[in-house]
Amino acid sequence: MFTYKDYYDMVTTVGSSGKQVYFRHDVDISLDKALEMAEREQKMGLAPTIYFILPTSPYYNILSKRDSRKIIMLKELGHKIGLHYDLSVYQTDDIQEQANVILAQKQILEGVFNEEIIACSAHKPAMGKSPTRELGALLQIAGLHEVNLTMPGFKYISDSGMNWREDWREVVKANDKIQVNTHPEWYGEEEGTWQERIRDCNLDQQLFKLINDEIDSIGEYHEKVLRGN
Repeated sequence: MFTYKDYYDMVTTVGSSGKQVYFRHDVDISLDKALEMAEREQKMGLAPTIYFILPTSPYYNILSKRDSRKIIMLKELGHKIGLHYDLSVYQTDDIQEQANVILAQKQILEGVFNEEIIACSAHKPAMGKSPTRELGALLQIAGLHEVNLTMPGFKYISDSGMNWREDWREVVKANDKIQVNTHPEWYGEEEGTWQERIRDCNLDQQLFKLINDEIDSIGEYHEKVLRGN
């Protein structure tokens, strides 16, 4: 159920159903997997969609040269970017303060990637704090639509945790409006477990490379100091 072929079959089946469908990707863990998904979507002939970027992700840094380039490449493939925010990392329950932080992140994305951000989505609402309708209203006033709150009548289905809680085929049969949320890290050439998929993101190797690059950079700096440059 979580191979790239499965993904293609799902998208083409849902897309040709005649129903009103909103596809999106939440990029929780890996920009590399997001870019791989985007490239495969292009090769499959699928229409561009929207990738929701998580500025507070512990696994990538949207301001770094390496990772910002990957987001730019997503855009170059024709995709839009949205804001994925995590209320559980904010040290406040005040709705206005939450909105202020989310809007500040919106401005950062817009400034760095030169794209108007009009949509946002909450990260792991079932595991942390869920957005309230009051928060959604404040964001909408500022031109930012919370897709979990501002799409009334749309049946929401997601592969969160590499687990479709409902059979998407049955959902398509029973609903005229559907929001489909997928996460690029769960898909691969062959079937695998969610643990294997996370390991396949090679996060440890990326960190190891960053550490070695920093060691090399500091070593070069010391050599220049010793040479009096």
